[in-house]
Amino acid sequence: MKDESLPKLLILKSKKEFEEVFEKGSRKSSGNLTIYCYTSNQPGIKFGFLADKRIKKSVSRNKLKRWLREIVRKNKEKFSSGQKTIFFAKKEALDKTYWDLYADFEKLFE
Repeated sequence: MKDESLPKLLILKSKKEFEEVFEKGSRKSSGNLTIYCYTSNQPGIKFGFLADKRIKKSVSRNKLKRWLREIVRKNKEKFSSGQKTIFFAKKEALDKTYWDLYADFEKLFE
């Protein structure tokens, strides 16, 4: 079976990387989704995925993050080299479907 997941090399992991994007980057919001973008001099693209801590059940938080990873995997070509992007799913996203979240993603990149 072919592995179609988002490669681990493209995932932001350290607290330092997340803080850099939050402090130096710009923010855009659309409905249930907020993105933080920062363009650095380093080659390659990196993504971070967060869900609101007000979502108490970890299963629900993880489901939203899985959906976001899948959306990004299918749309990697929309990002330029050197870009670090964090996707933040708001609590209201729990009541939405995958396709609603996908529509919010599309609005942010029009």
